[in-house]
Order: sequence, then structure tokens, then C-alpha cells
Amino acid sequence: MSKTVSAREKATLIVDFDTWKHLNRIKNELNLNSIDETIRFLIGEHDSTYESWRNYKLGD
Repeated sequence: MSKTVSAREKATLIVDFDTWKHLNRIKNELNLNSIDETIRFLIGEHDSTYESWRNYKLGD
């Protein structure tokens, strides 16, 4: 018998140091609590507004 789990429960993201630094910068600029929360924000799963993302991208 197999068990189906969502990818979200088991996902692991491996990134190089430069990518991690960039994610950490985004986390700090948006006052998010973790890199995980930052990734969820970037892919649209975090409870935040589109306006926050648009403002972030315009400032980049």
C-alpha cells in the first residue's frame, strides 16, 4: 500500500550560496520570517498582496 503526499510536505530545494543570499535579501526587504516563507511568497503561495510583489519588483 502506498501513501500519496503532497510535494509541499516533502519538497527540498537545494540552492547555491549566491541564490541563498539573494533569497535572504528578499526575506529581509519584505520583512518575512524565513527563507521558506520567501519562496512561498515568490511562487504565490504566501498570504501577501500582489501589490507587495509588484512594489518589490519595481524597486529592483
